[in-house]
Amino acid sequence: MNEFLITEYQACISERKDIIHETNNLERNSLIALGIVWTWLYTQSTIHVGIKDIAWFIPFFIIAMSALRVRSLNLILESTEDYLRNLEIELGKADGMFTRYKALRKRKNGRKKKSLIGISAYLYWGLLILVSLVIPLYQILFK
Repeated sequence: MNEFLITEYQACISERKDIIHETNNLERNSLIALGIVWTWLYTQSTIHVGIKDIAWFIPFFIIAMSALRVRSLNLILESTEDYLRNLEIELGKADGMFTRYKALRKRKNGRKKKSLIGISAYLYWGLLILVSLVIPLYQILFK
């Protein structure tokens, strides 16, 4: 039984690392996509104006979908960390190697407290969505 729990624990840690890696990739690739599309649009003068106006919003949709994907990954990550905490309890290693997730996101008044990384992720995606919406509106209305 203990061997199964240890294997399950290691599998969950691996899954957690994969989720974090995918989240980082989405953050980076969304920003790259925004830069590529906008750079291409700035250099194109032969595109029909109506099509170009619509194309300015392509990064907004890419970023919005990526933000939704990251949010769903974060929900999966939270449940994985909760499961890891439960596995630590089951393994009964209060002072050993199985205490990593016990301290993560301790509940405060029944709610999980946000970490600085979590808050910065919300700020990152919020600002990215805002910029990807404001710049196209500026390009369409004032250029």
